[in-house]
Amino acid sequence: MSNDDTPPAVPTTTVNTATSPNTVARKWLGRGLLALIGIGVINFGYNTILTKSQLGKVASKDASEQKLGISLLMGRKVLFDALQGGAPPETRLAAITTLQALAEGGQNKDAFEQLLQMCKDPDTESTEKKTHPVRDAARAAVAATGASYAERLLDAAKDPDGNIRDGAREGLKKIGAPLKEQMAKRLSDGGLRGPIGDILASIGPETIALITPYLTDEKIKDDPGAKITLIETLGKFKVPEAAEPILPFISDTDPNVRRSVITSLANIGDPVGAPVLIQALESPDTDASARAAAAGALGGIATPEANAAMLKALTDYDTFVGVAAAAGLRRAGDSASAQIAQALLDPNPSVRALAAEATGGMRSTALATKAMTDSDARVRAKAASSLGDILFRAAAIRKALGALASATDDKARESAVTELGRFGAEAEVNGAGIPPAAKSNLVSFWTTKRDAEKDDKKKEPWDKRIAKLNAAPPLAALAQPTEFTPLVAALTDKEGSADAATIALGRLGTLAVDALKAKLGSGDDTLAYYASKALTTIGRDAVSGLLPLATEGNPAARWAAITLGEIRDPKAAETLEALTRSSSEDTAFVAQAALSKVKPG
Repeated sequence: MSNDDTPPAVPTTTVNTATSPNTVARKWLGRGLLALIGIGVINFGYNTILTKSQLGKVASKDASEQKLGISLLMGRKVLFDALQGGAPPETRLAAITTLQALAEGGQNKDAFEQLLQMCKDPDTESTEKKTHPVRDAARAAVAATGASYAERLLDAAKDPDGNIRDGAREGLKKIGAPLKEQMAKRLSDGGLRGPIGDILASIGPETIALITPYLTDEKIKDDPGAKITLIETLGKFKVPEAAEPILPFISDTDPNVRRSVITSLANIGDPVGAPVLIQALESPDTDASARAAAAGALGGIATPEANAAMLKALTDYDTFVGVAAAAGLRRAGDSASAQIAQALLDPNPSVRALAAEATGGMRSTALATKAMTDSDARVRAKAASSLGDILFRAAAIRKALGALASATDDKARESAVTELGRFGAEAEVNGAGIPPAAKSNLVSFWTTKRDAEKDDKKKEPWDKRIAKLNAAPPLAALAQPTEFTPLVAALTDKEGSADAATIALGRLGTLAVDALKAKLGSGDDTLAYYASKALTTIGRDAVSGLLPLATEGNPAARWAAITLGEIRDPKAAETLEALTRSSSEDTAFVAQAALSKVKPG
């Protein structure tokens, strides 16, 4: 082939990768990302330094500096996160104080919002104390300023966060009456109906008129749950004004609504509800639990009609209702004495047993004592328990009345009044034979409580209480705690009331010691056994009376030693040690056994 036939050379192109468009773009993108990261780092550092600086202002002792620091942090919308990022409790508490000052009078809704957020501060002062000073301070600040932000506070009362929700509800409860109208408007809100109802109930009867319109609100007429909540809210009051709006709902088509009417009327306990409760108790269409609630409630009303209905219910086919009726008659007390006496004559011993239990609510021991002679062991046992309850209550009430009559300062008066209140026995100051000073001291105590109330409406209940006490007729004499002879006699009734009598005598304490001691040497081991058990229940208060019996030659020595051993008081050691040398082998043996129980170590 000639040179002319050689193919022409193909020119080559060299690509400069360093300057290709893709490479350039990647370079600039990388540089941009680095720049952004750098800016972000610088910005983060700047913000961190700025946040620390502004937190430093919050932590200062200067109020104006604290206000400036809070305002700056709020303006940047980082206040809560900044405080939770390691700020000590002192700084967080200072922030709350400043936020409260900013929020007062409705001046700054953002400050109030931050107070709500601070309710979820996770602080704990110590593992042992488990206190929450920061969170508690936030809640107190919310309550102090919340009246100016009522709608936001009400919204917060159903916040998904439990701490904010609880803080808002606590604030609403503390604010109370000033927000009652705004709170009542939220009763149409299912998420707030229950808690708002509770708060309105805690304010007092003045809110009843705000609650009742919602019972007939078109929005809830087909909502049984809403009706039940409102009915139960009204059931928290103890006045007829709360019962009257509930009454029509006894005819509601929903059985749960009808049941709520019964239980709410039961809680209110006013005679205005008696006809409905009696109707419910006697109706075969009412379920057993509702009838039982009605029976128990009628005991608080205790009109002749109510008592008659409870008497009839003792024979109800459902024993649960019969038991509730007995509890109702017991609650009615002396006002139901005729019905209880009638039930004690019923041919059915189960009915008589319920009646015997009902005697325990009386001030007099007559019917309980009578029931202790019943031919049925169950009746006698119930009667012994009831008699013990009457005597125990009478002893405690008489002791409290004596303390009240002799009280010379507010602390002593309060202690005695509290004890009387525990038994619901304030009216006993009108009892026959009670020193007049008991009543005058009670009235004085209530008057002091009334005068401490700044709101005239809050004074009214105390005025009514005092007027009712002064207008009440005198009461017959309360039972004497020493009327326990039937209980001592019942210690021989080992097939019936002995156990119940033993428990009852033990509860009477030192009052029964002498009577029980006398039975230890009776020669009847059954009687001595139950007397010993009762003395053991009395415990160390019986020891001084037992020591003289645990001596050589005393007929009661053996049982006295047994009882001292069960009480286990070291003071009996010397007496028991001497008795271990008794000439009676049996007495020496039990004394040795008792000594091993009382010796220290």
